[in-house]
Amino acid sequence: MNAKLCATVTGATTDEIRARRDAAADADMVEVRLDYARELDVAGVLADRSCPIVVTCRPLWEGGHFQGSEEERRRVLARAYQLGADYVDLEWRAGFDDIIKANDGRRIVLSAHDFEQVPVDLDDQFREMRATGAEVVKIAVQAGALTDLVTLLDFSRRHRSEATGSRVVIGMGPAGIPSRVLPDLFGSCWTYAGQGVSPGQLELSNMLD
Repeated sequence: MNAKLCATVTGATTDEIRARRDAAADADMVEVRLDYARELDVAGVLADRSCPIVVTCRPLWEGGHFQGSEEERRRVLARAYQLGADYVDLEWRAGFDDIIKANDGRRIVLSAHDFEQVPVDLDDQFREMRATGAEVVKIAVQAGALTDLVTLLDFSRRHRSEATGSRVVIGMGPAGIPSRVLPDLFGSCWTYAGQGVSPGQLELSNMLD
């Protein structure tokens, strides 16, 4: 498998996040979900890491747990970038385009999640996201049936032939599990494992097996 395996970890405190981060040593990289934390010590979360880190602070409106203001969340993500996070995940709908432009898209994961369906305008959405210049474009959509994976597979094949840069394509829910287990087939640069933070997500040990 050429795609990397990214372990998603959460925690209420910095110590808890760091412990889970370090426990995921068998993964190629770790996604740290700051939206679960009661305290936001970005520097502490990044310090002494032994593998690449994706910093994510997902808002309620995109399936996350962060309940502060968007300006506060923006400051957290911008600080993570300034402190050298290997990647920072920004939601497409958040409108944080200034962070993308200021850094020429480097180390930015631009993500979009649809927890209800596979959007009919997925190709147009992907092109708009790609046009921002973000280094990685992440598309996660609800797969209600295995036939939705055929739609995702066709989508991936259409864009694989283009010079589109890196991307992650995920079908959420039980029907979407093959897209997580076979990321190369869907043209993903990495796939996620964890404790069910996202619908259909498998635990790291299961993904490794």
